[in-house]
Amino acid sequence: MRKADDFILFGNHFEWQHSKARENIKNHKIPFEEATEVFFFGATQYYVDESHSFNERRYYAVGYTIKGKLLVVCYTERTRFHIISAWKANIRERRDYEERHDEFKEYGLENRKRS
Repeated sequence: MRKADDFILFGNHFEWQHSKARENIKNHKIPFEEATEVFFFGATQYYVDESHSFNERRYYAVGYTIKGKLLVVCYTERTRFHIISAWKANIRERRDYEERHDEFKEYGLENRKRS
């Protein structure tokens, strides 16, 4: 089995493949530790990834980090949340997030610096 890193945030357990975490930083400049923040801060949206859910169900979480970055996080649910990839939302993903989320103004996100 490949080496997995464990991370705990607000009592929730996350894990990821060490090599995938390095690759994600190289490709997307997003550490998985930062990606876990979308599960807890702001108004996160969750989606099933139907196109990649063959052996296990995959999900997307779209939400803000503490620093106001809107991220898309691909993950599975095992005994822990297993992070697969994370990236900064592109223009389409940002528009979809804001259109689908009626409460985003309630959280003050419309005044956040777009990063």
